Amino acid sequence: MTNVLSVFRAALAEAVQDEIVETNVLYGWTYQRNDAPGRDDDVDPFTAEEQAAILGAMVGQEKICSSLRFGLACGHPS
Repeated sequence: MTNVLSVFRAALAEAVQDEIVETNVLYGWTYQRNDAPGRDDDVDPFTAEEQAAILGAMVGQEKICSSLRFGLACGHPS
């Protein structure tokens, strides 16, 4: 991100110098890094009963049901 901002800052500085724009909107601005994801493990997988209820409610949607069944079987966060 720093490399991209450097290019924009330089371009805007030149645009101000050449009087194309009035102000450099990036002057003095810094981006704030996001915090690293926490170590929370709030995974709450569906129980076998919940999986059966979800799949049972998908009558007539066999293609989606097959994909969802595969996702549930391998632990994919569907």
